[in-house]
Amino acid sequence: MDLERLKEKRKILRMSFTKHLTKIEFTLSKEISAEFNKEAKFEELLSLKSQLTEKLNELIKADENIQLQIKISEMAADISSCEEYKDRGLDLKTKLHRQIEILSERQEIRTNSPSTVNRDNTISFRETNLKLLNYLS
Repeated sequence: MDLERLKEKRKILRMSFTKHLTKIEFTLSKEISAEFNKEAKFEELLSLKSQLTEKLNELIKADENIQLQIKISEMAADISSCEEYKDRGLDLKTKLHRQIEILSERQEIRTNSPSTVNRDNTISFRETNLKLLNYLS
């Protein structure tokens, strides 16, 4: 792919990435309510984190493809710009992870499973979703 096509693709990826970051910030600031309970917020944050990881990986790959083709004199400015996007993404990923941990510590899910640890047939979100959180990290 020629350099101009790669740059256009990255431009579109950056716009999508920025919109996704805005959506994450909105969801993180959204208050828990009857319409948007902790379980719904937890699920949405997990989804947003997964999408963020994918978008960040796509953006990094596009950056690398461009850096292989640009002049060395342009590389410093390009890398600096790329790092700003990467830093913003990683910062929000950390905030997402922390919010997910907080929600998982406070929530409990009812279950009828015989493998339940607690006598009252409840297990915490933390127990049920720890593997999922580690997988998405």
